[in-house]
Amino acid sequence: VKTRNPKSLKSTVCEISEVIKNDYSSVDDGIVIDVKEAASKEKAANADSTEKAVAMLSALPCGLISMSRDIEGLPETSLNLGILKTEESEISAEFCIRSSVLLKKEELKNRLALIMRAIGGKVISFGDYPAWEYKKDSRLRSVMTEVYEKMYKNEPVITAIHGGVECGLFSDKIDGLDCVSIGPNLKDIHTYRESMSISSVKRTWEFLLEVLNELAKG
Repeated sequence: VKTRNPKSLKSTVCEISEVIKNDYSSVDDGIVIDVKEAASKEKAANADSTEKAVAMLSALPCGLISMSRDIEGLPETSLNLGILKTEESEISAEFCIRSSVLLKKEELKNRLALIMRAIGGKVISFGDYPAWEYKKDSRLRSVMTEVYEKMYKNEPVITAIHGGVECGLFSDKIDGLDCVSIGPNLKDIHTYRESMSISSVKRTWEFLLEVLNELAKG
């Protein structure tokens, strides 16, 4: 950042730093914001570009957008700013959009596009995957619940997650598909400590066989 008054800049950053550290103290007590003088041959963004970048980051939504109207406590639509890049001639922001309702996802994508066009930018979509919409009436879910109760003498815990899974891809290709996601017990998924319970694999397999047997009866 070019400045004619580095002391004033440092003072301002220090004040903002204290506000930010206090605001996030309960979730991240290690935030450090520092300013150092340095010689640089790189070009700094001009005032117009800086204003547009600030407008972009201030106007673009981030976080929870809406909750499910069918399942209490379940997020329906959200997005997060995962990557922010400053390159030679542009600033780009990468968001991951998630929604269990296709229409809501498209509405959010259009909202981002409108904001970016207003400040002279553009939106490029990639890595899209279909929504897995909730079915109130699911024969498969009912059969699996009945089989579980017969096998284990208690009610299964049926939950929904706010994430992208293969069921959305299958249901997008097969119209009217009734699907349920099940599997063995996993711990620390998507980390180097990820592990799986072997005994739960056996239980899942036996449960699946009984479900298929029940479905075969018609």
